[in-house]
Amino acid sequence: MLVRAAASQPEHGLRLVADDRKTAEDIRYPELLSLALRILAGLQARGLGPGRPIALLLEQAGDFIPAFWACALGAYVPCPLAPIRNDPERWEKHLTHVDQLLGHPALIIKAPANLRTHGLDTLEFDQLLRSRALGEVQAPAPDAPAVLVLTSGSTGNAKAVILSHANLLSSLAAKTECLGLTSDDIGFNWISFDHVAALIEAVLLPTHAGMIQAHAAAERILSHPLSFLHLLSAQRATLTFTPNFLFGEINRALVQARPPPPAFDLSRLRRIISGGEAVVVETASRFLSLLAPHGLAATAISPAFGMTETCAGSVFSHDFPSADAGFELAALGRPVRGMQLRIVDEADQPLPDGQPGELQLHGPMVFRSYYRNPDATRAAFSRDGWFRSGDIGQLADGELRLVGRSKDSIIVSGVNYFSQELELAISQLDGVDKLFIAAFPTRPPRTPSNWCWHSPRPFLSKMDSGCTRR
Repeated sequence: MLVRAAASQPEHGLRLVADDRKTAEDIRYPELLSLALRILAGLQARGLGPGRPIALLLEQAGDFIPAFWACALGAYVPCPLAPIRNDPERWEKHLTHVDQLLGHPALIIKAPANLRTHGLDTLEFDQLLRSRALGEVQAPAPDAPAVLVLTSGSTGNAKAVILSHANLLSSLAAKTECLGLTSDDIGFNWISFDHVAALIEAVLLPTHAGMIQAHAAAERILSHPLSFLHLLSAQRATLTFTPNFLFGEINRALVQARPPPPAFDLSRLRRIISGGEAVVVETASRFLSLLAPHGLAATAISPAFGMTETCAGSVFSHDFPSADAGFELAALGRPVRGMQLRIVDEADQPLPDGQPGELQLHGPMVFRSYYRNPDATRAAFSRDGWFRSGDIGQLADGELRLVGRSKDSIIVSGVNYFSQELELAISQLDGVDKLFIAAFPTRPPRTPSNWCWHSPRPFLSKMDSGCTRR
């Protein structure tokens, strides 16, 4: 994909955005290919053989993306990581778990990382990049692992989802078709790269389509929500991704802004893919209404469903908000080409249209196994090979709506938290009786998202432990 993009769209590539201004550092696809090949030479010079897992602790797009492509070109298996800076004990526990789970991987870091690496085989990004030689490209089998993505558990006990080259290529081709993407589109991303949506929807998908892909730091968006609009306007973006919670933050900031913000030009923005949590119809509709004077199309938001195990987004709605009048939560639409959905009862028997049951998925973009975890893999699939999503949904004329979750977990701002872990943490507080604790999701009427104790910076790092009350 990268070689093809470098040949067919040599003027396109990465755009690294530092602020709201139009200035940005460009790394075109031919240059990105050269950087990746130099990093690959550095990896091969250290004797790392194809197929080895390599953890990437690189937060900046200009570091992470070349290192990721170096791994892809060398048939290594990259695993994106996010740092935990405010909890050294938890960071050590997480790294120890990753080290054991991945079988002692190499770890690429950007020095100085200001984080202990606890004995992992550490490689410095800048030293790898010093190589003037070009690495030797390897050709893995289609079913070979292409990337390991950690599940979004809130402790160090995450599973590693194996996504193969065939999984990714099937997903990208289907998404490109479903979203109508061409090389004329411009993507904008602010999500951290340990999140599957950033990796696939914001890095691989634009490369597959030969698009320009702009990347900005999550901290800026989360601390100044209106900067999301400034950057979309400045970069003339046509495609982006955000969970529902940012719609609520932007709505609030627009209403409260004194003086009113300057005009944004959002006329080119065709698709805002919204996933990671339920899309609240009232919140997202209000977002569209407030930004209509700035040129945002009334059809710009595409609610979506996807999981790490399905190569991120695999079901998209193109009918919001017209198809959602009278509903609290938006419908998720229809699956991409090749993806099959079914709603089943407790015996895995398909249910008629309109009846709620567990959502199961099948298709070439669905993963086959968790890395070195056969028990979890067996539990994830039905006897006839369908992936158990853990979500309760219903189908009507092929359109998917979710109505709850069968798994004992809570999704807040796009991040999974296990109920029992929250209950345990609360029970350890002074003055709390552990016999009277239950953690569950709730969203009172007319609130933009789940209302509970949660991290205010969910997509800066899925492993972030800072909590505030919202």
